[in-house]
Amino acid sequence: MSAPSRLIQTLQDAPDSHPSNLTLLSATQTSLRFNWKPLPETEFNSSPETVGYRLRVWRTDGQGEDRTEDVEREGGTSETTVEGLNPFTQYQVQIQAYNSIGSGPWSNTVAALTAESVPSGSPVFYSEKDSEGPPSVQVAEGEGSVTLILSGLKKYTVYELQVLAYTRMGYQISYCLDSRDPQRWTTVEVGSTARQFTVTGLSSEQAYVFRLTARTAVGWGEEQEALVVTTERRASPAAQEVVCSSGRG
Repeated sequence: MSAPSRLIQTLQDAPDSHPSNLTLLSATQTSLRFNWKPLPETEFNSSPETVGYRLRVWRTDGQGEDRTEDVEREGGTSETTVEGLNPFTQYQVQIQAYNSIGSGPWSNTVAALTAESVPSGSPVFYSEKDSEGPPSVQVAEGEGSVTLILSGLKKYTVYELQVLAYTRMGYQISYCLDSRDPQRWTTVEVGSTARQFTVTGLSSEQAYVFRLTARTAVGWGEEQEALVVTTERRASPAAQEVVCSSGRG
């Protein structure tokens, strides 16, 4: 007669591997949804109810801090949504499995881009009557980078630079006499490469209101505050002109 058998169990340990096939399912302006192939139970190294997954998310441009999202459910979970992200921003994402003992290795990195939004600010508006014009801006695009070369700056002067995260598709310029009659507005749309626009046919010694907005594929951004421009009297009856230019590249 053989001796009775005995069951033995080894100790738990952290997962030895990471989930596979981390994939971007969908993107909104502020969130990214992912799925992945869960670990097989043979690789949990612990009870299934102690297994979860953790995503690590950071901006490709290095701004901001890394963040992690824990999916605290059983090991069979295979989808989650990362919320609270910035519009039209590139992120890098990794995933790992963890249990009550510790965390496993991180997966390879997956790149993901949030959806585009309307412009987060208004363009800068100048006219030829301004006492100080905008600085000159030259744009040099490289592989994965954009360089701005500013010239015409004053000495010992603080300038504010703002980079808007969207793909600009054009501008809208609206103007009318300062009577603010909504039926008398004239509106012109120009392309995204335009940096100035000449308004002709204005009357002398009149106050005009100008408004400027930027547009993306999603919609229009905020209007710049109305700018009043008074044209000058001229000796000849030639058409009055106002040149307006956008100060942002």
